[in-house]
Formats: sequence, C-alpha cells, structure tokens
Amino acid sequence: MHEHYHTKGFIVRRLVVGEKDVLLSILTKEFGLIQARLKSGRLLSSKLRSHAQTTYLVNVSLIKTRNEAWQIVGLESDPFNLKLTSEPLVFDLIFNLTSFVFRMMAREQKEETIFIDLLTIYELLTKRYSNLNIHLIDLRLVEAIFVARSLFTLGYLAQTDLEVSLLQSKLDEQLVLDFKPYERQAISAINQAFAVSGL
Repeated sequence: MHEHYHTKGFIVRRLVVGEKDVLLSILTKEFGLIQARLKSGRLLSSKLRSHAQTTYLVNVSLIKTRNEAWQIVGLESDPFNLKLTSEPLVFDLIFNLTSFVFRMMAREQKEETIFIDLLTIYELLTKRYSNLNIHLIDLRLVEAIFVARSLFTLGYLAQTDLEVSLLQSKLDEQLVLDFKPYERQAISAINQAFAVSGL
C-alpha cells in the first residue's frame, strides 16, 4: 500500500513522456522541486489534463513508486490560474518566475522561502481581482525582488549586495514598496551573480 502525500505546488515545467504521460516539475513547500509523472495526462479523456499546465498553482496528491519516483494520483488547479494567465503581462511574470525556479533549484532541495515568496506573489496578484482594490503593482519590480531573494536563499547573492531586510523580511505589499529605491541596485547584483556563477 502506497503512502499518499498531499501538498500545494507550482507547476514550473511540463514535459511529454511517451504517447500518453506527462512529467511535471512541481515546486512544493514540503519536498522542494520534484518531478512527478501524470499517467495518461495527454489523453483528452483525462480528468486531470486541464489542471496540468505550466505556471499553475495546484493541489496535488502523490505517491512514491517502488523505484522511489513520484507519481500523481490527484490534481486540482487554483481557480485564479485562468484569470491570471489570461493577462499577457501577468502570464509573462509568472512564467519567468517559474522558469527561473526550474533553472536554478536542484531537484528535491527543500527551500521553503522560495516557495512562500512565489505563493505570496501569486496571492498579491489575485488581490487585483478582488474587492480589496490593491494598487497596480510593478510587475518588473516584483520579478526583481523574487529573483534577488531567491539568489540570496540559494547562496548566489551576498548580504552586502542589498539591504539584508529586503532579502530576509517577509515578502508583502509593503516590502514591494520599500524595494523600489533599490531596483537598479538589485538588477545590478542579479546580473553580477549570474556572471560570476556562470549561470
């Protein structure tokens, strides 16, 4: 009997495997970046097919097979996915962030901070469609914040490159506003980190 694992995650990459299956790379809080197979995920008859899209926030149920590979047995996407991805600029932001995660993170390396930051950004974006009337946040600035904080978490950015509070404090709307004066400095530090590391 397989143990079932239930978690929330972001689909950061979708790869077709064979004629029927799909391999999803999913960023989770509990397990880090995992690769999980969705059997028959390409078939039109699959009830989970529409939920298995890159950039989607999902609730996923998993088991580990005998060879220790992850397999998806349940998948449900967040209702705001379609709304967010229907706006080209917002879709580009989420796609860039999830692509960055796939590029930078080692498989099954648990980094809760990166997941929480990505989830916070997703929740900030959804507020634009609620009754909270959140102001239109600067999407380019949000991307710079996420990348800088993630590089710091992964050890590619030093504390001296930016204010420590900007890299370690809880990410919220106020931090986005506080980050604005440091945007150029952050982009410079990001570019330098990429250049030095060869990434």
